[in-house]
Amino acid sequence: MSVYEPPSFPSTIDLDLSRNEGQPNLGVLELDVETVAALARRYPDTSRLARLIAERHQVDENRVLVTAGGDDAIFRTFLSRRGKRAVSTTPTFEMIPRYAEQCGVSLAEIPWWDGDLPLDDLEGFDAEMAVIVSPNNPTGSTIEEDDLLALAGRFPLVVLDAAYTDFADVDLTPVALSHRNVVVIRTLSKAFGLAGLRVGYLLGAAGVVSEVRGFGSPYAVSGLSAALAADSLTTGSEPAERFVRAVVEERARLIDLLSELGARPLPSQGNFVLATETEPESLVADAASQGVGLRRFPGRPGLERCVRIGLPGDADEFERLFGVLWAALAPDRELEVADVW
Repeated sequence: MSVYEPPSFPSTIDLDLSRNEGQPNLGVLELDVETVAALARRYPDTSRLARLIAERHQVDENRVLVTAGGDDAIFRTFLSRRGKRAVSTTPTFEMIPRYAEQCGVSLAEIPWWDGDLPLDDLEGFDAEMAVIVSPNNPTGSTIEEDDLLALAGRFPLVVLDAAYTDFADVDLTPVALSHRNVVVIRTLSKAFGLAGLRVGYLLGAAGVVSEVRGFGSPYAVSGLSAALAADSLTTGSEPAERFVRAVVEERARLIDLLSELGARPLPSQGNFVLATETEPESLVADAASQGVGLRRFPGRPGLERCVRIGLPGDADEFERLFGVLWAALAPDRELEVADVW
């Protein structure tokens, strides 16, 4: 298996929109030198963070597993089903097929780009687990409540990766948690802007969470990361909500721009938009030459002409992105103020 390669660029990037990161929400930190030293010295204790997450989702604490980002939660879930069969969609989060292969899980992949989830095709597979990302990465497509209920009635375990759900019209987490065979994976990397801390979590029935907890490291998240993440949650959700509102507004404008310039964007409910009709190598290079990082997908079937464009959630940075895309995709058309606004 090839090694995962994060995006890299030939030029210096000061506006990296290739990784779907958010604006940091840390509030006022109250970690003095002695506290940091104590956190560094001791094995991490994530119980306070787990309690805050449980309060956020109104569930018992034994239904929460703090993980090293959402990736760790997915990996642990695959490990807990080693040797079994799973079904997912394609294209989707790149680590899902990687983790399936690493954990000895046989994975069937059903094409899904936009529109309705292909339920009949998914349900046609004899599998012990279904893994669905909604909003999906890199397409931005979402499933409906009826889709989730149908999957829960068909498969012994359903994994809903909801890393981008803060940007979606509907959050299916409460519906998912009403079923004992559905787990939800969330992260603080996106709407809360804490990707560098590597903090995510898995929610589900206590029995399933306890089972998944037995796989992976017992100390997956550092004490300092857990403390900073807890601080972020205690400052309230308003900073994250402001960022989400800005992203949703930018998303609509970006889809309009890409449509006008012939890049055929997919409808999206994530903090990104996938342009499906581009020359990825030249578009990404042009943007990089102006310090803006975009994401292409070399070697991934079906994504050969696609570029995923993250949304900054910042008016000045979005205006800059707008101008970069216009120059790259419509070099013969003069950009006017009316086009931006």
